[in-house]
Amino acid sequence: MRVIVNMACGLANRMFQYSYYLYLKQNRYDVLVDFYHSAKLAHEKVEWNSIFPAAKIDQASFLDVFKLGGGVDIFS
Repeated sequence: MRVIVNMACGLANRMFQYSYYLYLKQNRYDVLVDFYHSAKLAHEKVEWNSIFPAAKIDQASFLDVFKLGGGVDIFS
C-alpha cells in the first residue's frame, strides 16, 4: 500500500510527520513524503534539510501526489 505523508506546517508538526513516516517505513509500507503542498505562512518556511541534513526521506514526485489525490483545492 502506498502512503504519502505531507510535511507541512511548523517545525514541530513536521517532526511528528517525519516520525510517522519512519513508523510506516518500519512497518513495511511504501511511503513517500510530500513537501510540495505546504502553506505560505512565515513559520512554515523553515528549511527541513538545513535543520536535519542526515534525515533520509523518499520524496514523492508531483505526479505521485496528484495520482493519490493530493492537491491544493477542495476538489483534490
